[in-house]
Amino acid sequence: MSHPILADRSRLAAVCIDMGSVVVDERLTWARWQSLAAKHLRKNGHLIGRTELRAALRAAMQSRAPFVSRQAIAGLGADPDHATAIWSQITNRDRPLKYADAALARLAARHRLVMVANQGLHARGLLEAAGLDRHFSTLLLSDEIKIAKPDERIFRMALDALRLEPEQVAMLGDRLDLDIEPSRRLGMLAIRIRRGPFASQQPLRDDERPHLVFNSLTNAARWLAP
Repeated sequence: MSHPILADRSRLAAVCIDMGSVVVDERLTWARWQSLAAKHLRKNGHLIGRTELRAALRAAMQSRAPFVSRQAIAGLGADPDHATAIWSQITNRDRPLKYADAALARLAARHRLVMVANQGLHARGLLEAAGLDRHFSTLLLSDEIKIAKPDERIFRMALDALRLEPEQVAMLGDRLDLDIEPSRRLGMLAIRIRRGPFASQQPLRDDERPHLVFNSLTNAARWLAP
């Protein structure tokens, strides 16, 4: 899996970065959703335990379902609209990863950064409260711009903002379907951060195979900004 940056890291001019599981820890939010989902489904006559629910979520993640929670609930034989009702009861509990600020600072000292993330309207406030927004020249958040990954337009918006060619830019993300495949198809260096709920995803086709894999933003930053 060749790429110009792999042969010569000096070609790298900018980095696009996902938010969930890369910059913020989503586990508390997902754990809360699972807890409420099990109760909600039992209340509505579906005797489903946490183990079954986790298995359904993993299957939905692996199947590339666009709306994982809806697919998981449908897979359990319940109305997928239950997922929306459950999410409406939850306050987002995502928290910045402890090492995110230092890793972003390292990257920003060498390269321009753009956030490319499927996130709700809470995301900008979360980043600003943690002071992480200062590392980015642009924040492209799906609910704000009404375009979501894997739509290539959001990646092209990032490239346009940077005024760079895809071969000069890396994309860091945790999902093979939303981050790796579309960025690689455009010619970007596709880097997988393998952690969080989607770490179990396996490539289904060649375009889903990342050029590089790291287990954290910190380790990716060490390679990208040596």
